[in-house]
Amino acid sequence: MRPARSLLLVPGNLLEALDDEGTRAADAVILDLAATVPDSEKPRARKMAAERIAREPGRRWFLRVNPIAAAVLADDLDAAMRGTVEGIVVPQLKSAEEVRRLDRAMAAAESERGLAAGKVGLILELDSARAVFFAHELAAAAPRIVSLAFNGSEHGDLATDLGAAWSIDGPELMYARQYALVAARAAGIGCPLDGYFANVEDADGLMRDTEVSRRLGYRGRVVIDPRQIEPVNRVYSPTREEIEYHRRVLETLEAAIAGGRASVTLDGKMIDYAHAETARAVLAQARELGVVP
Repeated sequence: MRPARSLLLVPGNLLEALDDEGTRAADAVILDLAATVPDSEKPRARKMAAERIAREPGRRWFLRVNPIAAAVLADDLDAAMRGTVEGIVVPQLKSAEEVRRLDRAMAAAESERGLAAGKVGLILELDSARAVFFAHELAAAAPRIVSLAFNGSEHGDLATDLGAAWSIDGPELMYARQYALVAARAAGIGCPLDGYFANVEDADGLMRDTEVSRRLGYRGRVVIDPRQIEPVNRVYSPTREEIEYHRRVLETLEAAIAGGRASVTLDGKMIDYAHAETARAVLAQARELGVVP
């Protein structure tokens, strides 16, 4: 999955929110057909989502479908499997076998529509104790899985399932948040995603929480308000100082290797091959995001 710092979640039946020019700064848009849409509105939301996606092919689109057990999932998949979305987001997963069944259904739809196998990716939401516990098994269930999205929002499903409180400092869900990240990285996922920050009026809280998220290793998160896009994009982007430092790491280590050494000191700290790998990863991310000065 290409880097995605901000993924704007919009109810599929309330797409006028996308008319706000500020929403275009989001790296991707998730049109929700599930929890934010009343049952009576789901057919309309599906139709509106398909029309909007067709009208704006330049955006990165994802569809958040209803849970695998839902009767309307087949209709959601029919809307999604047209080759016009980058992927689908799936909530309330219970097992890797569910993911494999979904993968087979998606593969059949791709074949029927003449799409390349695996064209439509999968983002799996981790929104329950069970989903977090089996996160690595879920992530490894199918090659089309491009990311895991940890959903630890205030008063959300995961906190309710755990019986946990929630605070801005986050110790209540920290183990689950770290475990989900480890599972994603162990499965080879390059852009693990964090969930949304629920209080859209708390700009300081959003920044603090996103900074923690980035330090843990997450590379993007779901946002639910256009005001959250810019600060989230900024936090998940390498800074000018970081980019310059990692360039110096590579230059310094390359010079050391040319002189017969595989480690050297830079700014009072030892650097070696591992630091070079980190530097290359940061610089590659910066290039992909277009933030290289």
